[in-house]
Amino acid sequence: EGMQLKLELVVENADSPWAITQSNDGRLFYTDKSGKLFFKLGEVIQEIMGLPLVKYKGQGGLMDVILHPDFDNNKRIYLSYSKPNPDDDNYSTTAIFSGILDGNAIINGEDIFVAEPYVSSNVHYGSRMIFDINAFLFVSIGERGKRDDYPQKLDNHLGKIHRLNDDGTVPMDNPFYYTPYAIKSIYSYGHRNPQGLCYDSVTNKIYDNEHGPRGGDEVNLI
Repeated sequence: EGMQLKLELVVENADSPWAITQSNDGRLFYTDKSGKLFFKLGEVIQEIMGLPLVKYKGQGGLMDVILHPDFDNNKRIYLSYSKPNPDDDNYSTTAIFSGILDGNAIINGEDIFVAEPYVSSNVHYGSRMIFDINAFLFVSIGERGKRDDYPQKLDNHLGKIHRLNDDGTVPMDNPFYYTPYAIKSIYSYGHRNPQGLCYDSVTNKIYDNEHGPRGGDEVNLI
């Protein structure tokens, strides 16, 4: 309300774009679910190499892209994607890949987070990421279509929002860090398929949106 919006075409002929972000120098980064990452600067569009192998099937593929809060100096970039099980690609999970952007390639890239367990489903990966004001990384993981199995149990990563350090290690002040049998990275649990995360730096609050079954979609204060 009270806003005037203008629609401007920035990129055309994209296949299945999933996420966008922008650096301070004006580069627009966007993922394609098929497993490709691009950046656009001015009229020039370049594909970025050095990405992990994704399982592009159903709701899975290459999903979110965000930049480190100090990206101007460290050039660190983060990608979330559906990762096939190395031993059986009928199973997959959500993983977070991070590396250093060097020209049009990511170097020294590695998975800093891999959700367990792998599941033979191609839905509900979740897969959004945000940083808060303290440079903690929050990651949303869907319950992979198994809402009665995983979200309410603390011994798995699925149906949760996780809080990590920027290198993928786990902060010791996480709420379940010292809880027996609990996954230490869990920040909140009981989620279905959280595919949006928003951080309000003024109030230091995090919101998510979740897909509900045939309706019942939610916006939650985490």
